[in-house]
Amino acid sequence: MTERLDRIEAILLQLSERQDRFQGQLEQSTQQLSERQDRFQEQLEQSTQQLSERQDRFQGQLEQSTQQLSERQDRFQGQLEQFNQQTRQLIQDTAGDLVSLLSTLASDLDALNANVNAYIAQSNAFLAAEQRDRAEFRQQMVGLQTETRNILRELAQRRQSQNGDE
Repeated sequence: MTERLDRIEAILLQLSERQDRFQGQLEQSTQQLSERQDRFQEQLEQSTQQLSERQDRFQGQLEQSTQQLSERQDRFQGQLEQFNQQTRQLIQDTAGDLVSLLSTLASDLDALNANVNAYIAQSNAFLAAEQRDRAEFRQQMVGLQTETRNILRELAQRRQSQNGDE
């Protein structure tokens, strides 16, 4: 039985050694795992910090850009309102002048139309008078031609009669 007990003790001793080695390995693995977890936690905290800083910078840039855009929009809106006001004022200022100018233009066109109509009537009267004068002139010329022929005929007859008398 002592042998058996020695064997059991040897086995227990081996088990105890194995347990001690396993315990050492377990503690070493736990230590390594803890160190890895600590490094990961530090990296995670650094990454989170960097991400937070980037987000803060982006937020600041976004707010600045939004502010600048808002200021530009306000300036543009002011310029647009000023332009609209100037346009309205210009229209109001020139509306009376334009109406007056158009009235004067309409009156001038009416006067010009009356003058043109009078000129046309005068030209038509002149043309009618000229046609009468031409017709009368033709009649006078035909009468003068007839008279000239008669005189020439009479002269020719006198010459013949003078030539026949001689």
